Amino acid sequence: MEYLYLLFAMVFSAMLTVCGRVYNNKNAQRPNVSRLYNVIVPAGATLGWLVLYIIDFSFDPGVLIYSVGYGIFYTFFTIGMVGALKVGSTSLTSLVKQVSLVGASVWGFFFWDVPFTIVSGVGIVCIVVSLCLCLLGTGKEKRSDSKGEAFRSILKWIPFALLIAAGNAGCSIIQKYQQMAYAGQHKNMLMLFGVFFSLIVSLVLAWREDRTYWRAALKDTWEFPCLAGLSSAISNVFVLLLVNSTMSPAVIYPGVAVGGLILTIFASRFLFRERLRPMQWCGIAVGCVALVLLNL
Repeated sequence: MEYLYLLFAMVFSAMLTVCGRVYNNKNAQRPNVSRLYNVIVPAGATLGWLVLYIIDFSFDPGVLIYSVGYGIFYTFFTIGMVGALKVGSTSLTSLVKQVSLVGASVWGFFFWDVPFTIVSGVGIVCIVVSLCLCLLGTGKEKRSDSKGEAFRSILKWIPFALLIAAGNAGCSIIQKYQQMAYAGQHKNMLMLFGVFFSLIVSLVLAWREDRTYWRAALKDTWEFPCLAGLSSAISNVFVLLLVNSTMSPAVIYPGVAVGGLILTIFASRFLFRERLRPMQWCGIAVGCVALVLLNL
């Protein structure tokens, strides 16, 4: 049963990225619909965590402070994800998403007295090497005859990738601080109010957005951002089930990270017909090694 949970965690982790790509592809001719995606994703996540919160209810007003922080970083993540998938590569965006999950581990070396090991050091070096190889291999998987176009593409993609990294790492760090402060309690409360706060922030940011094409995008593609938000919550649920099982964390976290990345790469290649250069394939392979090392 544990391996079935692991498979589901991988699948739903990958679906978060795939849904963003499908949404962008189907709305390629509709400008200014990214904000709509950023509103629906936290709405879907809020729905998922609301169900879990009702099942396991708890409340402490002090947790709301952590929820606000989580909501801010979750907003960074959703903005970065849809933006990066719009201008860049599905596979490389997924790599950044997965690699940034180890941000809490790196943070722990400096602030939580987590012992720094040779394996951890090699993992960090592998991350740097991986990202360098991917970026040097140009920013998009689709080959371009113009090096200038490829360079402009990578310049557009990098800020969104940084938002993904900061948002994902920030969410992990806030979760860790909250769990440390409350002895592992109130996680569902943290997540529910966190994604709900993100929904409020996204609505405020979208208030003055040009909404000319929102109705058409909502009619044709509402299910993809909603599914992305639900996938985010469901993936976390299966990870929690695995944490409480007999499976080793050395298998759980690398498995979810690398498995989700591999599934996304298959989707980008066979569903979206995207291609990677050899250097980028090497970068992703090194990134997989880094994910395993930093989760041991």
